[in-house]
Amino acid sequence: MSRANVANPALRRYSRVVRPLRYSINVTLDGCCDHRVIIPDEDLHRHAVENLDQADALLFGRVTYEMMEAAFRPPAQTGARPDWMEPFARAIDAAKKYVVSSTLDQVDWNAELVRGVQGRPFSGSSGCRVP
Repeated sequence: MSRANVANPALRRYSRVVRPLRYSINVTLDGCCDHRVIIPDEDLHRHAVENLDQADALLFGRVTYEMMEAAFRPPAQTGARPDWMEPFARAIDAAKKYVVSSTLDQVDWNAELVRGVQGRPFSGSSGCRVP
């Protein structure tokens, strides 16, 4: 930042470092984006842990937050998931989470509720068939 910018409070206000936003979604070869139809495997979860390790925080909608919380919030029952899934479970449990929702009253699980987001709600429907 130049000296002129430091001296000008209006410019200094917007001088924050911009962090990268990484978008991650599982997609099948036929274009389906539904977690319920993707077969989880060790490689998929290892890759997800690598992405989580690079993230400052996670941004979820209500449905994804509730799905991930139900699956990965400890304590998990013994044998509830394969051993190779545990690094992912630990990483997502520890991650800071922001949850965008107009229907939830509160969140926990290391999460903060985000309100006041304008726009068309995402239905979550990808047009694929779910068994």
